[in-house]
Amino acid sequence: MAKRQAEVRKAIGYMTFNAPMVGLFVAVMFMLSGCSADRATPLLQQTDFPTPTPRSEASGATGAAATPEPTSAAADHFGFEYKGTVRFAEWENGAVQLANQILGYVLVQGYLYKAETVPVTDGDFRTALESGAVDAVLVASRVEQKEWYDRVIAAGTATDVGSVYGPESDIRVLVRPELTRASPEIAPVFANFSPGEQKITDLSAQISGGRTGLKPNVVAQIYFKQNRDQWAAWLPAQVAADVDAAIEAGRNGFFRQCILVGGGAQGGYSFCK
Repeated sequence: MAKRQAEVRKAIGYMTFNAPMVGLFVAVMFMLSGCSADRATPLLQQTDFPTPTPRSEASGATGAAATPEPTSAAADHFGFEYKGTVRFAEWENGAVQLANQILGYVLVQGYLYKAETVPVTDGDFRTALESGAVDAVLVASRVEQKEWYDRVIAAGTATDVGSVYGPESDIRVLVRPELTRASPEIAPVFANFSPGEQKITDLSAQISGGRTGLKPNVVAQIYFKQNRDQWAAWLPAQVAADVDAAIEAGRNGFFRQCILVGGGAQGGYSFCK
C-alpha cells in the first residue's frame, strides 16, 4: 500500500511540474478531433467569417442589385463617364414606375446620362420637384393638383413639356427648367415621350412583387421589344441604334456595363455602372 501511495504522489508531482505541457497536449488533441475527417460538421463554418456589407443605390427602385462600394481601381475599368444625372420622382404606382424605366433606359443607353429614381412619400412629388430633389415627374395631374400646378408653372419652377398619355391628357410630364438648360440634347425626348395611356395601363398591370413577379425594368423591356417603331420615332437614329444594341446585349436596367469585383472561395460580386 505504501508503495502504491508513493507512485500516486510521484505522478501528481510530475503532472503539476509539467502542467503547461499537459495543457498543450489536451489542446492539440481537441484541435485534431475538430479536423477529423469523421467529423460531420467542421468547427468553423463559412458563416463564421465576415462578409462585405452591401450599399444601397438610389436606382431606387428599378430592379438594380445593391453591391458593395467598388475600389477606385475597379471603377476605372469602365472607361466612360456619364454626362450628367437625371432624377425621377417615384412612388408605388405601376404607371409611374414603368414610365420612369422606359425613359430612364433611353437616357442611360442612348444618351449616356445616369438615371436615378427617388422615392417620394405617398406620391407627393410636389415638394421634391420644387426643392430640386428630383428633376422630373412623368405622371403629374394638372387637375388633381391644379392650384399647385398653376403656381409652379407660372413661377417657372417647373415646365410642362408633354404627356406620357398623349397631348390632350391631363396627366403631364413636368421637368425643372435647369435640366433642359444644362442638357439641351435630352430635352426633345422628354417632350416626345408618349407611349400612350392604353400601353402604359396594360403593361403596368403586369408589374408585381415577390420573387416570381415582374419588376418594372423587366416590363419596360417588354415594351421596347413590342413597340420598336413607336419609341424609335422619338429618337435620333444613332440614339435608337444604341438602345437597340443595349436590348440585344441583355442590359435590362439603368447600367451600361458590369465588372466582377473580388472572387476567391466566397465568390465575387458584380458592380454595374
